[in-house]
Amino acid sequence: KALFQTSFLCFLIDFSLFPPRQKAQMPPKKRTRTLTEEQQEKTTQRVIGTKKGQARRLLQSEVEENEAKAVSLLEECVAQGDLDAMPILAKCYAFALGTHFDPERAMKLISDAAKRGNDEALFLMKLGKDWKDGVLNWDGLKFKLCD
Repeated sequence: KALFQTSFLCFLIDFSLFPPRQKAQMPPKKRTRTLTEEQQEKTTQRVIGTKKGQARRLLQSEVEENEAKAVSLLEECVAQGDLDAMPILAKCYAFALGTHFDPERAMKLISDAAKRGNDEALFLMKLGKDWKDGVLNWDGLKFKLCD
C-alpha cells in the first residue's frame, strides 16, 4: 500500500510539473482571397500600364536588344486588348524598331485601334489618307515630300 501511495504521489508530482504533451497544432490555413471582376480588371490594367511604361523607356534607349524587349512587352499588352499599346507597336513595325519591317501589320494595328476609338490611331489614319503620292493635302494646302 505504501508503494502504491508513493508511486501515485510521484505520478501527481510528475503530472503537475510536466503536463502531457499536446498534439502539435497546424498553422491555420491561409484563406485564399478571391478577387472580384472589378479588382481583377484593375490589377490587369496596372500590369498593362507597367509593361507599357517599361516598353516606352526601352524604346527611348535606342538599343536593339531593348527595342526587341519593348516589342515583346507591347505584344503582350496588345494581346490583352490594350488600345494605347497598338499605335506604339504599329510604329515599331512601321520603322523596324526591335522587329522586322511589316507595314501590313502596322496598318492592321492602327486600323483596329482606330475602329475601337483610339485617338492617336484615328489621327494616324487621317494622316495616312491625307498623304497621296508623296504630297500632303491638308485643308486645301499641298505640301510635297522632299526628295
